[in-house]
Amino acid sequence: MLPNGRVNAGQYFSIKWKYPFSDDYYMFYRFGIGALWGVSKK
Repeated sequence: MLPNGRVNAGQYFSIKWKYPFSDDYYMFYRFGIGALWGVSKK
């Protein structure tokens, strides 16, 4: 912490898996201070 201020620092990591039944779809997971998951398409 700085005098009369603050520092916002965090780390995020992400993982992306290819679905075995599809060449176009991937599942991703981002985690760290918060988490987010979803599906992406090429």
